Amino acid sequence: MRHKTYATVDVVAYNCKCGTKFGCNTVNTGKVIGACAGPRSTADIAFIGLYCVHKDYQGLGLGLKLFKKVREELGDINIGLGAVPSQISTYRDKAGFTVEDKTRMIVFEGKVTGLENLTNAVDGVSVVSICDSLMPQVIDYDESITKYRRDAIIQLTCTEPLSISMAAVRKENNSDIVLGFGCVKRSNIDEVIMGPLYANNDLIAEVLITSLINSFPPAVQHGLIIFALNGSIGALTIPEKLGLERKEEVPRLYTKSVPDADVSRIYSILTPNFSPY
Repeated sequence: MRHKTYATVDVVAYNCKCGTKFGCNTVNTGKVIGACAGPRSTADIAFIGLYCVHKDYQGLGLGLKLFKKVREELGDINIGLGAVPSQISTYRDKAGFTVEDKTRMIVFEGKVTGLENLTNAVDGVSVVSICDSLMPQVIDYDESITKYRRDAIIQLTCTEPLSISMAAVRKENNSDIVLGFGCVKRSNIDEVIMGPLYANNDLIAEVLITSLINSFPPAVQHGLIIFALNGSIGALTIPEKLGLERKEEVPRLYTKSVPDADVSRIYSILTPNFSPY
C-alpha cells in the first residue's frame, strides 16, 4: 500500500468482485499477516494496492508471493501501481512495469490553517449535497474525466459512512449541470481524506473544498490528506494555500500503457490503493 491511510471505500473496493485479492495468515492463529489486491477498473485495466506484510513477517518472501499471485490471477492485462520510489527500478526492470506515467501522485498532509485563502463563491455556481437524483450526472461527470464508467464505486464513495459528498452545479434550462464534485471521509487513523476531488477549474475546486471542509469539522480537527496529481498547477498550489505540507512524490507505473484521463481536472484521486484516478 502506497500510504498508511485508507477509508471505507478502499475496503469496499477490496471486497468487490471486479478483480482479485489474496491474503496470508498464520497457521496456528489464522491472524492476517499480509494482503495484496488488484481490482479491475475495466476489463483491461487493473490497479494493485493494499500491498502489505506485517512487520514481524517481513523478509520471508511472503510479499513477493502475494504480489506474484495477484499478477498471475489478473492475467495479461494492463496493470498499474504506485511505486515506492526506492523500488522503482525493481518494479520496472524485474516485475514488468515498464511504462512510467509522466504524471505523479503528490501526497499533501497536515492541519488546515489557510481555508480563508481559497475562493468561497463563484457567480452562478451552487455547491449541493449529492442526492440520489443528482447521482447520474455525477457519474457521467466522473466518466468524462476517467474515460470509463464507475457507477458502483462512485455511488459507494458518495454514500459511505463518516463522509460527506458535494457537487458544484450550474442551472441550465431547469437542469443541474455538474462542474465538479468531491468527497471527504474519515480514515483509519482519524485524519480526513479528500478524494476524489474533480473540478473544471481551480475556482470550482476551491469552492468545493471550502464547502466540504466547512461541512465536515474533523477535516480541521484531525488533519487532512490530499492525493493530488501533478497534472495541473492548481492541484499543487491549492493544498499549499490550505497550509498542507508536501509529504512525498509517488511514481506510477504500468505494464502496457498509461490509461487515458483528463488529469487537468483531477485535484485529488479517489484512492491511491485501488484506482489510477
